[in-house]
Amino acid sequence: MPVRFYKLRRYLSNKDRDFYLKIIESKDETIKILLSSKDEAIKSKDVLSSRDGEYIKLLKSNLAVKNAVIYDLQGRLSLRSVVEDFENNSIKEYNEAGKWESRRERAWDLILRNNYCGIINELGSDNSKSWYLVAKDLYKRISDDVHKYRSEKVIINRTSMTEDMVTLAAAICKSFPIEYEIITPPQTKHM
Repeated sequence: MPVRFYKLRRYLSNKDRDFYLKIIESKDETIKILLSSKDEAIKSKDVLSSRDGEYIKLLKSNLAVKNAVIYDLQGRLSLRSVVEDFENNSIKEYNEAGKWESRRERAWDLILRNNYCGIINELGSDNSKSWYLVAKDLYKRISDDVHKYRSEKVIINRTSMTEDMVTLAAAICKSFPIEYEIITPPQTKHM
């Protein structure tokens, strides 16, 4: 007999007690069923969320491959083209006026402030860096390499970039998305 019914039994007749006891037991069973249904719904939601996440990763991966093919067909498969389009798209999406030293600084202020394409997630937790300065340096560096290679994906050459430039370049490619590869050619000794 439930505790909450114990106090009432001295005020009720046997018939009434049996009636209320059945109602309470029925209510307890209903609560158990609802809780188990809720637990099952939560488990199902977790499975669906997991599947959705995998599906989104698959879609993003397919999009990255198709973007690389499109850029290759256009003759623009380079990190510089991706950076330019990424910056230009962010400026179009967040059309704001302001005084900036350069178009690139303005673009990167908007990109970071608005977390354009979720790039902050790709950059990690280091918000202390001046990513727009890294972007300016990255652009200068990759402009030199525009016509020097042929590939089916964007190549990020680690030897000619700082670690911050590599991090930013990879984050842009992941966010855009486009297929990319970070390479580290072997160092040769000059005699």
